[in-house]
Amino acid sequence: MAWSWIFAQECLIKRLSGIDGWKSPVYSDPQLSACRWQVKQRLVRGTNGEEVMAVAEVWLPPGTTIKPEDILIYPVGGEEYRVIACGDAVMLDGKTAYMKAWC
Repeated sequence: MAWSWIFAQECLIKRLSGIDGWKSPVYSDPQLSACRWQVKQRLVRGTNGEEVMAVAEVWLPPGTTIKPEDILIYPVGGEEYRVIACGDAVMLDGKTAYMKAWC
């Protein structure tokens, strides 16, 4: 099933590329990606197992590389959202339909 019609919006992705000498995160240059941006609150588990309130759920095309601590930028207003958790949306046939990120 083709899910390309879902991704009617765009976002910028800044991927975490490392930590500098002052223990601050270093990010790659922003890359444009198709997406579906949904503003909704949801309690998710962060990387350390703590519960965190996410304020947005973003769907990205399959194969998009995303991980916790990456930054998604909403194009209208340029507000940055840190990825708290992410994962595949897998269909019954075992194929990834899209990637989900909670910010």
